[in-house]
Amino acid sequence: MSENYEDSLAGIMAEKAKVAEAVGRPEISKLERDRGIARYVFLCRQELARRPKLPQLRIGAPGGVKAMVQRELEISESAVRRPIETDKLTVAAAAEITALGIDNSPRTYLHIAQTAAPYQVDLVREIAARWRPGGVGTRWACGYQR
Repeated sequence: MSENYEDSLAGIMAEKAKVAEAVGRPEISKLERDRGIARYVFLCRQELARRPKLPQLRIGAPGGVKAMVQRELEISESAVRRPIETDKLTVAAAAEITALGIDNSPRTYLHIAQTAAPYQVDLVREIAARWRPGGVGTRWACGYQR
């Protein structure tokens, strides 16, 4: 049993290293970065679940998954919050967002992530039909009213 524990924990650590390296690359889009951070959060939860129980932390000591991600990736708290919302995007919707070139607009893809899964791809296409880079703003393309 300890072999399975070590193998699974080693696998998680290896994947965390790959994700951390990918998230740090400057050429990736904001959507790819957010989805990478969301994956890192998931891996941190898996790691904590597989580790033996640690002694109780002192009051006020930093802890928890978000704090762990912040420390390890050296990012702010808000940079951890947004990707967790992005994780609600379906794989098909994320692929469509990337294919249509709106993957560097966090407001847009977070709006899509809040939609029910079966309707996400249709919403991406609807927004992309109204989208004009450098022209029409995100608020208008997403249908926000003043």
